Amino acid sequence: MRTLDRKYLAENPAGDEKAVISLSIPVTDAVDVPANPDGTRPRVALKATGDTYALVLAALQFLHDDEGAEVFEALLNDVVTEEEMEAFSSLAEAAPLLKERAHAISNPFRTFMWGADMTVEAAGQQTKQLVEFEMTTPSLVVGIPAITAMTKPQLLTNVAISFSPVLDDDEEYGSNEVLVVS
Repeated sequence: MRTLDRKYLAENPAGDEKAVISLSIPVTDAVDVPANPDGTRPRVALKATGDTYALVLAALQFLHDDEGAEVFEALLNDVVTEEEMEAFSSLAEAAPLLKERAHAISNPFRTFMWGADMTVEAAGQQTKQLVEFEMTTPSLVVGIPAITAMTKPQLLTNVAISFSPVLDDDEEYGSNEVLVVS
């Protein structure tokens, strides 16, 4: 039996230690990138850091639900200036330039970093907490869909279970069953 302990995830790690969740997925075969020295396919990597596992998991769920739209917009500011965007009357008009610039950020892999303020409610009080992200990818066009693929709810549930403490296994439960502890 596996355990998903929501209270543990909301309170840990304790002290000054940060919760770090790292995810990765192979670069799609449609992208022409050289193999790693050991012959394996390169991977898009995403690292999220925050105060608790629950906070980081919630931020990753937000990335999945948003399908990378806000991330793409924020990171695109690295490659297109505000003045260049003002030259276009609509986003659709700017699409060819945006696509060209997004594809231009490629080999070697580039690391993108950004943060997200998450509003957390506890004991009737709301506070903002920062979650920091770091993504290494051959391009934004590859990285954004990879974020959505890496943060599917089932995968995030498995990550949550992996960070939850192991309880004594009860023999009446199978190894594929999950005990949710609040």
